[in-house]
Amino acid sequence: MCNVLVVWAPDNAENRKIIDAVARALEQAKVTLSVKKAAEATISDVTASDIVVFGAQKPASGDAPAEFSDFLRIFKGISLAGRTAGFFSMGTEKATGRLRKAL
Repeated sequence: MCNVLVVWAPDNAENRKIIDAVARALEQAKVTLSVKKAAEATISDVTASDIVVFGAQKPASGDAPAEFSDFLRIFKGISLAGRTAGFFSMGTEKATGRLRKAL
């Protein structure tokens, strides 16, 4: 069994459609899937997962959604060695650079 976590932000109707499609693509018999908004996810959710997929949409100001600010801070002090991370941007601009760099 593989534990997969999808963490995403910001929450809006268009992004929820994308997240639903990602979740459907990841649903498999050997996968335990958890999908959480970044504002609701915790570092415990991340450390309990074998694979973490981050979805983000670039905000009007800044380079990462504010909902990821706690993760960006925490990632400076922990190791996620042994886990696989995936990233995807929602919207027209790349939005995962800061998250990739933090990991």
